[in-house]
Amino acid sequence: MDVPETKGETGMGYMECRHIKSDGCKCKSPALREKPYCYFHMRLHRTMHAAKAQSAAAPGVASDATIEVPAIEDRSAVRFALTQVLQGLGAKRLEPRRASQLLYGLQIAAQLVERNYGILPSDYVQSLTADEEGDELAPEEYDCDKDEDCNECPYVDKCTNWVADDGEDSDGDAADEDGEKKEASHDNNDVENNDEKLIRKALAALGR
Repeated sequence: MDVPETKGETGMGYMECRHIKSDGCKCKSPALREKPYCYFHMRLHRTMHAAKAQSAAAPGVASDATIEVPAIEDRSAVRFALTQVLQGLGAKRLEPRRASQLLYGLQIAAQLVERNYGILPSDYVQSLTADEEGDELAPEEYDCDKDEDCNECPYVDKCTNWVADDGEDSDGDAADEDGEKKEASHDNNDVENNDEKLIRKALAALGR
């Protein structure tokens, strides 16, 4: 049985997972060999496709079948799901009891999801493609050991750490971004507090 080579064994890097999170940022974990996703997101997409297929095979079984709840893996996903629940409630596609259950789940999720501190504009996906199942994919990118020789690397056109002779990074920008990170962190803190306040207000409006 052949065992796939790892970064540690070869001294090489890895292709990044191309999953796009709800906040527009790419996963960036190591992708499975010859696959677009990392292990977690490969399983996630498989599970979500199976759930959609099951829902389509039994239309009308659940009153909230048209509510699209994304994978709750960041703060943007919480806000997106909250919007879906409130829209479903307003359009009378959700019963108040069912909406309350979903909101309670989102309240727990809002406290558990990872805080994405210091997201920079360069972290967001700026172009995408789609696979045969319609899933959006971020661009292919390669993450390498920074001590590799860029001139000899076959993935130089996809590498996120490529450094030109003049010392600039692959985007041609300077490396110092501390000020932007601090500003982004402050903005994210404000958004997190607002998310939890909105969910509490929605539950209060439902008398829960």
